[in-house]
Formats: sequence, C-alpha cells, structure tokens
Amino acid sequence: MTYPRTETTKYPSTFNFKGVLKSVKQNLNYTDFADTLLDSGFKKPTSGKDAGDHPPITPTTNCPKSLDGASKRLYDFVVRHYLGTLAHNAKFKKTTTTFKIGEEIFTLEGTQIIEPGFKEIMKWVKFSDDQTV
Repeated sequence: MTYPRTETTKYPSTFNFKGVLKSVKQNLNYTDFADTLLDSGFKKPTSGKDAGDHPPITPTTNCPKSLDGASKRLYDFVVRHYLGTLAHNAKFKKTTTTFKIGEEIFTLEGTQIIEPGFKEIMKWVKFSDDQTV
C-alpha cells in the first residue's frame, strides 16, 4: 500500500486507476468486483482534497500471503475502500405505507436496494432512512 503522510483524499487526474484495478483483481477476494469495474466502467472520484504530494492511500499489489490478523484486515479495508470509490452510487427504493385500524394510525417504512453499487464491496457503510444516496 502507499503510505501518504498527508491528508490527501483526491486522486490526481493522471492517476492510473486501471493499473491498480488489474493488480487488485489478482486476489480472489476482489476479482469479481474489480472485473466488473474494468468491464462495465468505473467512476473516477472527483471530490476530496489534494495536498499535492501523494495520492490517497492506495493498494499497490496483491495481498502478501504473510499478512494475517490486523494487518490483513487493514489491507482488506484499504482495497475495499479503493474499489468502493470507483464504484457507482448505490440506488435504493424507499416505500412508506400508512394505514388506519380503528382509531390507530400505523406507518411502515422499508428500503430496498435496487443497485448495490459501492455497498457491494464496502459492506460497513450504513445509511439511515432519511439519507439520500
């Protein structure tokens, strides 16, 4: 992984996203998602802060077999975060139903994922019912 010592969160316009995707896909944990991004197109991140000296922390190679425990979990987090930043937005369908039984009014709300987008790889990201994605 790269090790930026700044608060950079924006990739430079010349960053080689495809090269990193091709490297990451060598790990079977990420092959399918990386292939999907390579085959159907990915969304280059456009926001963030560029401190000018380093790109954001980025996976640079397939995960070494010697990693275990916390090191392996950190590597997994960095790879999934990187893949998630290139994925398309998640799409949800929110349904609200209100009904009355006698004098009581009941409201039921549900959210259904239509397209998981980045949530397919970044499973730790949660949304509240009032958040727009």
